[in-house]
Amino acid sequence: MAAMVAESRKEMGIRAALGESPAGLMMRVLGRGLHIAIWGFFAGIAGSIVAIRWISALVPDVSALEFAAFLPVAAVLTLAVLAACWWPAFQASRTDPALILRQ
Repeated sequence: MAAMVAESRKEMGIRAALGESPAGLMMRVLGRGLHIAIWGFFAGIAGSIVAIRWISALVPDVSALEFAAFLPVAAVLTLAVLAACWWPAFQASRTDPALILRQ
């Protein structure tokens, strides 16, 4: 996320110059991070279903679909994504439009 914000610094500066609020810039970056996390969540669910079916064939005490374990893990990982995206989002919200337009 930090690299993406660094690459799109000009875009953020232009958006700020055109009137987008710092909160809007911050939400834009957090939204991109959550978008990536959602795709990762679905890929992880698909992979874990395959892995659980394989493990349940080897270990008889494991249920084939333990969805009760998926939701807390997904919630913790979503919080980790938000924490990882917060600092780049904060930096994007502090973009000086005058400095960007001069460059």
